[in-house]
Amino acid sequence: MQYDIPGIEDFAKRVTDIQRRGFQDSAFSHFFKAPDALYISELAIPPSPADAGPSFFGAADKVKPSGWLAHYSGFIQAPRDIHFRFVGSADDYISVFSKGRPRLIACHSEAQAAIQEKWEPSRTDKDYTGPMGTLVHGDWIRLKKGEIMPID
Repeated sequence: MQYDIPGIEDFAKRVTDIQRRGFQDSAFSHFFKAPDALYISELAIPPSPADAGPSFFGAADKVKPSGWLAHYSGFIQAPRDIHFRFVGSADDYISVFSKGRPRLIACHSEAQAAIQEKWEPSRTDKDYTGPMGTLVHGDWIRLKKGEIMPID
């Protein structure tokens, strides 16, 4: 999915539609799908130029380097009883959902309220002065040893 910077409202509308549809494949059916899939065991995205992203998916010549969205889905398995939360910030959008429920939503400040809808962060750190904006702390999650949690 793409948007031009002046069209952030359109981006927010598209993202909320995908969220409401539970990140099902059909929610992405009318968007371009990159030819290369990535498989990961950990995810940490450092601040980097947006134009670098599409090249990782073999789509640098097909996708504009702004407003694109990468969808990851998988599972987290607890190595022991744990109590944790996801924390993030984004100048465009990052979220973590489990079983259709938002656990973290952080995005461009102009779109945050529209994209997060009824979900409320457990904490925001407005003193965070990183390049991606406000640091958002997601819901606290408890998992028992061996328990598996699906995520999008």
